[in-house]
Amino acid sequence: MTHILEKRQYGPDSSPEEREAIRAMVYMHRSDVLYWKEVPVMSVWQVEQFKEKIDELTEELDEFSILIDLTNSKPPDARTRAALRNVFTPLGLHGMKRAAAFTGKNFFINVAAKFVLGGSGLKFSVHSTQEAAEKALARND
Repeated sequence: MTHILEKRQYGPDSSPEEREAIRAMVYMHRSDVLYWKEVPVMSVWQVEQFKEKIDELTEELDEFSILIDLTNSKPPDARTRAALRNVFTPLGLHGMKRAAAFTGKNFFINVAAKFVLGGSGLKFSVHSTQEAAEKALARND
């Protein structure tokens, strides 16, 4: 049975089931595309869990892209934004060629995503739909 995450921040005191549910939100969508489904309320600890999972999944990959689902998340606080930049910035050196986020037309999440990803120095784009984000990842520019 899959654990349903509540709309709250998770931390080191999370149960094994909660940890598993959080880590399950990062997975291989395709052979070269990681899927990052953001939790409803982000925390620095959760970002660290995602980073560990990304490292595990991309260890054998020369290049990859990340599809980021932000349709159910709230804008992150300053500490979490910094943690996200600390995750994304070095990924360009470790094979990430592009990131595309989709937000479901949430203006505040659009702004937060552009702020975080823009500060990383990576090729990224922000879209309203998953379909548009996937098309952006497929480009070869």
